[in-house]
Amino acid sequence: MADQVLNYNPPDEGGRGTIVLKQISWAAVFSGLFVALAVAVLFLCFGMFVGFRMHPGGGMRAWTVIWYFIGSFVSLYIGAWVASHLAGNPRTGRSHGIVTWGLATVAAFGFLSLVSWGVLTQSLGVVKTAAVAGAEAAPLANRMVPPNEAERAQSEAGQALSQAQQQAPSIAQGIGYNISAVALMLFIGLLIAACGALVGGAKGAPRLIPPRTV
Repeated sequence: MADQVLNYNPPDEGGRGTIVLKQISWAAVFSGLFVALAVAVLFLCFGMFVGFRMHPGGGMRAWTVIWYFIGSFVSLYIGAWVASHLAGNPRTGRSHGIVTWGLATVAAFGFLSLVSWGVLTQSLGVVKTAAVAGAEAAPLANRMVPPNEAERAQSEAGQALSQAQQQAPSIAQGIGYNISAVALMLFIGLLIAACGALVGGAKGAPRLIPPRTV
């Protein structure tokens, strides 16, 4: 966007002045982004402290959800306020706020994706190691165990596999339900954060005498 040229009458001078205001100030946006992420980290640390002090169960889950919503709103409110205030344009406060929210959302999801990928890679490595060790140990166990014991062990393994196959649909349904619940929580949190960014951007914009655009 082009810069905005405004005329104004200085209150202490008889002449006429000119102000050039940027439609978007990326320095202000990135400053607000860093502040928002820092506040979010503070909320995360305190939430983890309280959450681990609680007994596991419904209380801890409820606390986690509520604290996530509060932290989303407050962190984006403060970050958007800083971005709007540093931009110095009274007409683009909400715009700076919502851009700060967008960058913060992308940064947070990028970090979560990297962490999730690392955890998944480590888990797959552990499973692969266990499978290789089991495959190497199976022939040795078959040589050391009497034939009747080996047959009984194979029968029990077959029964366990059959039970696991029967329970697989219910387990998959439970996993899908948990994923959908987390997705809904993230969606609501993002909406709350967007509202905080809009309010913070509007509140952080400097209050000047409405100028005339030329």
